[in-house]
Amino acid sequence: MADNDVKIIKYTITRLLAGREHGKHKLLKKLLQRDFERHLYL
Repeated sequence: MADNDVKIIKYTITRLLAGREHGKHKLLKKLLQRDFERHLYL
């Protein structure tokens, strides 16, 4: 896993949380929709 991948995932999660309230399941679904590899954030 590249260090840059982790930074992008953290940025995306932060942006999603800032927009509105999300549960864990919804965040994981949105990360998958953005084509992040599942093993990078689970």
